[in-house]
Amino acid sequence: MKKIMTILAIILFAFTCVGGSVFYLADIPAAVQEEKNQENYDENEETNTTASGYWTSYYASSFAGGTGESDKPYLIETAEQLARMAYLINGSSSSSYNTKYYQLTADIDLAAHYWVPIANTSSLEFRGSFFGGYHVIKNMTCYMASATDSYYSVGCALFGNAKQGAEIFCFSLAGIKITTANVAFDSSRYYKFSGVAAQLSCSSGACSVSYINIFGSITCSFTGTPYELLMGGAVGYAQSASMYAIQSYVTIKDNSNSSSSSSNAAYCGGIVGWAATDCNIYGSAMLGYI
Repeated sequence: MKKIMTILAIILFAFTCVGGSVFYLADIPAAVQEEKNQENYDENEETNTTASGYWTSYYASSFAGGTGESDKPYLIETAEQLARMAYLINGSSSSSYNTKYYQLTADIDLAAHYWVPIANTSSLEFRGSFFGGYHVIKNMTCYMASATDSYYSVGCALFGNAKQGAEIFCFSLAGIKITTANVAFDSSRYYKFSGVAAQLSCSSGACSVSYINIFGSITCSFTGTPYELLMGGAVGYAQSASMYAIQSYVTIKDNSNSSSSSSNAAYCGGIVGWAATDCNIYGSAMLGYI
């Protein structure tokens, strides 16, 4: 009862997005933070099932509605429709869809298959708007099977390469599980592992990730030394980007023997692995483990 009253008291002083799925808790005592994180992490481990195949083979034939405009966003109510968004942006017609507006209209579960990031190569870009509708995306699973896995050439996350104009906001990621094979890094390659966006880079124009809760685990088991390894609860690499009202309850583990030196980089952060120039990070907290 004491614990319940304490949490209720905290919530009274917290900012909550309408709908309740995504919320920003401020000034939580450290003991409550740690206990809450462990509870969520344990629950996520229990609900995350073994995936098979990739969502690229299981996309829907249409969205639930909308035309992709700001007043009529594409509506997504199933995992297959989210996979359709990835399929279209990752495909030959990418430029027709990568600046559109998308809205999640229901909680969805990605446990059945391995997720392939939206805009999953450096030549593809997501520059549109993704409004999570205060819903939950559960059990996103990414497994990098080799050091040169083409599915994750830009990194492992919900979004791969988010660029100028990208807005990703108002949802929760629950039970994410990002892992790699136990093989040697490609020493000439960049590796980025995170929950929301592997890369949020805006050399011109604004881009942002905001009002998002993230629960789960990210584990890198590659061996040797990469050109660069960046691991973050929300974002792997950020430049000229805004990240705010983010709560990361993610456990991040680097089981490789990577290190930072003059010739290569290996960095890990609760919200972002590496924030380059002109980034704004505020109103956020890392409540997990590194």
